[in-house]
Amino acid sequence: MMRTGEWAGATPMHFAAAHAVMHEEVYGVAVEESRQKSWWLKSAGAAKRLLAGTFGGDAEELATYVRWLWTREAEKLRWAEREKIVLRKRLSVWAAYSPSLVTDWRFSLERKSRVPR
Repeated sequence: MMRTGEWAGATPMHFAAAHAVMHEEVYGVAVEESRQKSWWLKSAGAAKRLLAGTFGGDAEELATYVRWLWTREAEKLRWAEREKIVLRKRLSVWAAYSPSLVTDWRFSLERKSRVPR
C-alpha cells in the first residue's frame, strides 16, 4: 500500500504498520515499543477509532492525513537541524492517531485553500 499509494480497503493494522515504517524512515530508528505484540494491538486500536470516528471509514482519506503528518514531521526535523535545535519529542502512534492532529491537518488544508494562486 505504501508503495502503490492504494489505500482503499486498508485495515487499522495497515496503519499501525505505516506508522512503524514512517517512524524508521523519518527518525532513522525503529519504534522500540513495536517489539511487543501489545503495541501492535493498541496501535491498530487507535487507528481503528480514528478511521471509524473521524474519517467515517474512509481509509484513503486517513492515508492522506498520515502522509501529511509524516511530511510535516520530516520538515520539522530538517528545520530543527538547520537551526541547530534538538527536538526532544517524536511523533508517537498515540499522537498520530488522535483527533487533535487531524484538526491541525484540516486547519492546514483550510489555510492553503485561502492562499491566492
